[in-house]
Amino acid sequence: MPEPTTSSPAPLRDSLRRMKDLRRWIAAILAASCLLAVGPTGCAGDPTPQTFASGVAPDLDAADKPPDVPRRPNIVILFTDDQQAATVDRGVLRQVRTPNIDRLSGRGVSMRSAYVMGGPHGAVCMPSRAMLLTGMHHFRLPRGITWTWSAPPAERGRHDGPTLPSLLRDAGYETFFTGKWHNGRPFFAANFEGGDAIFFGGMSDHDAVPVHEFDPTGRYEASNATRPDTHSSELFTDAALEFLRDRDGERPFLLMVSYTAPHDPRTSPKPFASMYPPEEVALPANFMSAHPFPIGDLDVRDERLAPLPRTPEVVREHIADYHGIVTHLDAQIGRMLDELDDRGFADDTVVILVGDNGLALGQHGLLGKQNIYEHSSRVPMIVAGPGVPAGETRDGLCYVHDLFPTVLEWCGVPVADNVDARSLVPMLSPGAEEIRPTLLLGYSTGAMLDTPDGPRPKGVLRGVRSGGWKLIESWCEGVRTTRLFDLESDPWELQDLSELPALADRLAALRVELARLMREAGDPIDPAIFAIDASS
Repeated sequence: MPEPTTSSPAPLRDSLRRMKDLRRWIAAILAASCLLAVGPTGCAGDPTPQTFASGVAPDLDAADKPPDVPRRPNIVILFTDDQQAATVDRGVLRQVRTPNIDRLSGRGVSMRSAYVMGGPHGAVCMPSRAMLLTGMHHFRLPRGITWTWSAPPAERGRHDGPTLPSLLRDAGYETFFTGKWHNGRPFFAANFEGGDAIFFGGMSDHDAVPVHEFDPTGRYEASNATRPDTHSSELFTDAALEFLRDRDGERPFLLMVSYTAPHDPRTSPKPFASMYPPEEVALPANFMSAHPFPIGDLDVRDERLAPLPRTPEVVREHIADYHGIVTHLDAQIGRMLDELDDRGFADDTVVILVGDNGLALGQHGLLGKQNIYEHSSRVPMIVAGPGVPAGETRDGLCYVHDLFPTVLEWCGVPVADNVDARSLVPMLSPGAEEIRPTLLLGYSTGAMLDTPDGPRPKGVLRGVRSGGWKLIESWCEGVRTTRLFDLESDPWELQDLSELPALADRLAALRVELARLMREAGDPIDPAIFAIDASS
């Protein structure tokens, strides 16, 4: 039976079309401003050509070149919210159906060890998005875009450094955004020249998301928001499709579609809402009624979505709803892929599907993402487009924000030396070169404690991935816990090996590496809280 698809009702589509002339007018003015500022090439200077997947990026003056010289690629980023990497893993038993994401995976490379670095509070999606936009570890970014409510009002949504959309815009790209923006209104206004159905916030009812039309003044007054009676995934997809249909085709574009799905509340329209009967849902192998040791955020909002102890019946209901909204999201991604194909963009457009963080959903007795287990820190990442191998996978370690220099390299835009992110281009090339032999993971609670050494987060988790090994160190109100997992033999992270004498040297080496990575990343937490010599 064909997979069901949904789209927005006619009144909303008519409303979107009525904004067409306004958006074209704004885009024309902005494009003219760009030309006046930087000249007819659409970018300042003469950037050095960069490697594009397995070749060389086209010249920025592609319009003046012979027909056999390709233009700079369009970039489409589909950013999902709270999506587990397991929902897109190919070659494993999956309960959730995602035929369109599978279609994208068949066209490109699936990164099976992509991670979010973590964050300093429960809304992990906020620093995750800031890192993707800037290419910087969240430790080096201002609170105004990684932890907005904790920053002074004048600093909220403020960041003076370069970003992915601003760099591409300055290089002549048309930049358009729709969906969830969780890093402050001023930060958005400084980065995109177009957009529609923009949601400033972290979460909302999917059928009543408060969204803004693009405002060239950048004010985005809350009173001007509307709440269309359309599911968020359809609403944002409709805005993206309208952008693609309205384009004049003269400039390459960055299109960023930032979905709020599958974040709770996990509501989806029929038939998706009842597609997965809870009684038929299999529990994960690491289902637990409660987490086995203290960590800082066992009482955070996400963890209060179901009572303790967790029961199989309640967790199955959560997973069933989650799978339904994922499959509904997949249908919208299918609409995006169809439109790109129908309009002839497939040959010169890079499409990236990536998640901001994962989710526990009953694994290890947890429901949320405020931890650094695989289910919560590993994310979906699929890259497809010209020069990218089709239907392949990569197991090398990488971060979500490693996409920052990758996209710039493809587009022929120089990357500053001080960014923390590393280009994925070597990994995507036929040799599949490793870019990160080890990876730092971390989470700290927003709640603070007064200690003899000064204020400290109530709970701190730090970890390191190295080959098939994973070390987790936890400090929670003075209680320290160590966990060592062999992910190749124990992907569910159930068998702690940290007490085995035969692995003492490996454990010690990983702890030294953890301290090194923390210092290198600018982590404000002293490794000494895990009884690691900071000088090691």
